[in-house]
Formats: sequence, structure tokens, C-alpha cells
Amino acid sequence: MVLAIEGGITVAVGIMTVPERAEHCRRLVDRIGGEIAVHVDVNHRGCWAAWKATWIACALAQPRATHIAILADDTAVCSDLRATLEALVAARPHSPIAGWLPRDQVELAHAQGLRWASTRRLQFVQLLVLPRELGDRALDWICDREHLFGDLWGTWDDERLKGFTLAHDLDTFVPVPNVCDHLGGDGTIKSTFGHRFAPESARARVWLGEDGRGAALDWSDLRAVGDQPVHPYRIPRILLTPYNTTHDEVPP
Repeated sequence: MVLAIEGGITVAVGIMTVPERAEHCRRLVDRIGGEIAVHVDVNHRGCWAAWKATWIACALAQPRATHIAILADDTAVCSDLRATLEALVAARPHSPIAGWLPRDQVELAHAQGLRWASTRRLQFVQLLVLPRELGDRALDWICDREHLFGDLWGTWDDERLKGFTLAHDLDTFVPVPNVCDHLGGDGTIKSTFGHRFAPESARARVWLGEDGRGAALDWSDLRAVGDQPVHPYRIPRILLTPYNTTHDEVPP
């Protein structure tokens, strides 16, 4: 089933980067093509400050966009990313969509011949697509709660966005195969924060590859494999945080 959006789907694309990765960012812009809003975190204020600035830049540059996709600069993407994003959004126009997820449910979905995985434990926001209205509300919700959860969230974008989706009982859906990968996972691009990742924790389990094309795949089967059980000692603290879940409703 593909759901229609009045006036059609338009996905604005933005990239957040730092000066040290300017050359790679230029290559990524050329690869994706079209109009792209690029935010350079010159003062290294961190992931969330850059994500928020990139979202605002996209919203200003393309005010009629129905959805906004934000990419981190250490991301590899499939060869037809723009067309793939439009196909994904056409299948799930009201939901958060992450371009990748380094977790078991992706492999399980692939083994079952399914096109989607889902998660409540959003992590590594290499590529996140949000409906414009939902993303605007996420920014407002997060900014209103910085004084409550800022110390827990640190400088991270995924922790804040995960807080919003948890508070509003939202699944984030992930295409299978993934449409992007994390270049920081294998040392291709060094972390600006000095992180060192175990390869299995920071690379896509199943992805299209840089030569792959996702737009021609059928994403209309919306069955998804969700989060697998986690041992109690591995549950992140943020999942135990008592967010206010009595907030305003989100679109179905």
C-alpha cells in the first residue's frame, strides 16, 4: 500500500559536516545531486547543534517540502538516494525513517524476505527522514526539555530524537536492505570525537551498497521486524527515563 500526500511528496535533503571533512562532504553532495542544504559546524558545537541547524536550513531553503532528510557527513549512500527516499516516504509517509540500523532485526527481516525493520532504540542517526510537521514538533519538544534532560542527552542528536520518539510512542522504521552505511565504523573517516567502534556495532548488516538502487524495490509490504530482547544490564539509561507521554497526539 502506498499512501498519497496531497500535492505530492517532496524530500528536502541536508548534510551536517565539520571543516575537517569538507572534501568528503563535497563528494557526498555531488553524489546525491540536486539542492542540498549544508551546515558546517565550524565551532564543533556537537551533533545536536549541527542537526538542528541543518533541519532549519532545509526548512528555510525548501519551505514546501513535505519531508526533510538529514545526513551525517560520514555516510555512504546508494546510487539513487533521492529517488529511493521518495519511494520510502511514499510507503511510510507519516513515520520516522532511518536509512540504516546496525542491529539484529535488520538481518532477521532480510532472512524472512521482509523490506522493513523497526526500532524504539534509535542510534547512529546517519540518515533520518521525518515528516516536516513531525520534525518541527520534535525540535520544539526537545528544546522545551533541555533543562530536564540536557545532562543525559549530552551533545548527541540521536539521544534527543530517541527521547522524542519514546515519549510519543513512535517506531522508527528502517528499510531492508539499508540505503546507507556508516563510514566511521571501519576507520574510513576518523571520528571527530575520538570514538573507536567495534566493526559489528557501527556498520550496516545488510545494505544496498554504493552501486545499489533502492527506488525500483517494492517497499509496499509494511510488515517489520522490531527490536530484539535486550539483557537488563545492557538497557541504556535513556530507555528508563520517565518522559512525559501524555503529550499531544502525533499523526497515525
